[in-house]
Amino acid sequence: MTLLDLLRTPSAFEHDRWGFARNQVGHGYIVGGLGALLIGWWILPLYFLWEVAQEMFYNAQPWDNFEDFANVLVVCLAVMTANPWFLAVHAVYLVSGWLRR
Repeated sequence: MTLLDLLRTPSAFEHDRWGFARNQVGHGYIVGGLGALLIGWWILPLYFLWEVAQEMFYNAQPWDNFEDFANVLVVCLAVMTANPWFLAVHAVYLVSGWLRR
């Protein structure tokens, strides 16, 4: 699967708890954490544009965009500030989204 495929197929995993959890862990740690390590704070506006493109062109759900960006943001903050308490916040995001589904 390419990045373009991922852009074209937004999913909120509405009835798939484990799919949601895998998706958000990927958003948080791959995009937010690794992105912060590689390009610093620039990952946030770049990823925001990604989410805007998904909503405008590929019918993403606004709530899914918010969840995705929140997971990227909180892990990025954990990496950039070296504050592990942000990871506790990320765990709360994961559990609340998992329970909602």
